[in-house]
Amino acid sequence: MSTAETSAAAEAAARAKKLNLDKATNFMRQYRDPQSRELKKLSANQFMEVWSHYDRDGNGYIEGTELDGFLREFVSSANATDVSPELIFKITFNFLQAFRLLEQLKCVSVNRFGLLCLHEE
Repeated sequence: MSTAETSAAAEAAARAKKLNLDKATNFMRQYRDPQSRELKKLSANQFMEVWSHYDRDGNGYIEGTELDGFLREFVSSANATDVSPELIFKITFNFLQAFRLLEQLKCVSVNRFGLLCLHEE
């Protein structure tokens, strides 16, 4: 194996190790583009993997501390550093306020299966 091939293999191994470390410390980072930090398109299976990861009690809902954990990792996956608990509180509060407003405007509801449904006007 040449020096260039050895170097390329070492770089690939380092990237894979970093990806595994990021996944272990922040589950959502694996679904972000490493350079742009944009959220990648998720397949239905990937969406269910994310949902199951944060639905710790398996009841089909992401609530309470599960929602806090999801929002903390979702926001920090787009940033180089973790975010403060105060920021997570504000984001959670605003997220729930927006959901309640959409619900009142009849733009969104949760169906009998616990799925979020968007309504056209």
